[in-house]
Amino acid sequence: MKMLKEQNGAALIVVLITIAIIGVMIPSIMSNITTSANQFERSEEYTQVNALIDMGVEFTHSVIEDSRDGAKESTESWLEQSNADPDSIISYFREQLNQSLRTKELNNGVRIDVGEEHGFITELNSISVEDQSIEVDFVVTPVLEGDELEDDQEVGSKIIELEFN
Repeated sequence: MKMLKEQNGAALIVVLITIAIIGVMIPSIMSNITTSANQFERSEEYTQVNALIDMGVEFTHSVIEDSRDGAKESTESWLEQSNADPDSIISYFREQLNQSLRTKELNNGVRIDVGEEHGFITELNSISVEDQSIEVDFVVTPVLEGDELEDDQEVGSKIIELEFN
């Protein structure tokens, strides 16, 4: 019995030390868990923003190419009816391209939703002529959870080489 009483005091000290160690370690472990969760959330948001930007750039390139094809057809049809000089051909093509892009609302900015509260806004900056090419500059703004992320905007451009039959 004497031996049992001596061990009871030691067991209490061991339990108290264990509780103290656990008490010191828990805040550190919780902090690590919270930090990891925040990093995961930021990483997921970064991935979503980049995917939205990529979609916006691809969409804008597609619209520009579609508008280019329509403007080219219109310009070739116009060329059959007139003997225009190269400068007026480029001018006519540029106007047809601009008109086609306006009907697709890129000049005013168009929001494309790709999911609930997610999407992108694509807007034209300029259409400039250089030699036998036209450069279309645009901006893509990702929209995540309904918020426009202007800090993450992507500026892009598409060059259209002018060749007529």
